[in-house]
Amino acid sequence: MTVYVFGKVRIALSEIGGAVAEAILHDLRVNHLPFNGFPEILVEKKVGDNRDFVVKLRADDFLVEFVLSLAEARQAAELMKERETYDPAIFDRIQEAVAKLEGLFMNGR
Repeated sequence: MTVYVFGKVRIALSEIGGAVAEAILHDLRVNHLPFNGFPEILVEKKVGDNRDFVVKLRADDFLVEFVLSLAEARQAAELMKERETYDPAIFDRIQEAVAKLEGLFMNGR
């Protein structure tokens, strides 16, 4: 498990991935996903000295990505762990990424 420490803030990439999954599950409860399964979620520290994380969603050979700041990632991970819910502050961005992935998936089949 990869954990990053920024001062007093500790965050694991798996926690960020879990928060993204929680948002996708919320979307799935309302909307249908065309994938054979669930999109793969990959989280990486953005290259450079900043505190951003790149989140990649993959289905088959199709990939989309978006960026979360440390503050966004931290809040989303805390909501996922403590309240077992998704973070509305980043939900639209995740839903948009899933919609782009759906489009790629449907057009590429």
